Amino acid sequence: MNIRYGEGEGEGLGMLNSQRLQIAAAELRSKINGMSETRENKPEYDELRAKLSKMDKDVAAAIQEEAEDNEKHEAEYKGQPFGQTAETRELRKLATKGSVDRILRAAVRGWGISDGPEHELQSHFDLDSNVLPLVMLLDDETRAA
Repeated sequence: MNIRYGEGEGEGLGMLNSQRLQIAAAELRSKINGMSETRENKPEYDELRAKLSKMDKDVAAAIQEEAEDNEKHEAEYKGQPFGQTAETRELRKLATKGSVDRILRAAVRGWGISDGPEHELQSHFDLDSNVLPLVMLLDDETRAA
């Protein structure tokens, strides 16, 4: 449920849906509080009260949805320094296959590495051919996390 209130041009940029809903509900609540319930405005007053009641339910639903999304996201990435995507799985695999020794030997001799997992990691992190990607220094347990 992604109901969005108060999304005029420039409004609500960088805000969660629940925050936009809360602001719209507060504005409506202020309008209702500024009215006095009379016979003349009773239909409008009742309509605004019903709209506010619906908005309050939408706020609660949006907060619940955002909390569930956050819990799901945290559970997916808990303890994983690089997150869990196809790209990061591939980077971990390359870091495991790569040889720190090969990079160090090439650097000492003034050579560059132009192939293999070491080169792929260097290219990914936009490193020179004689620079060691730090991800290769992580231990297997940290790298697997």
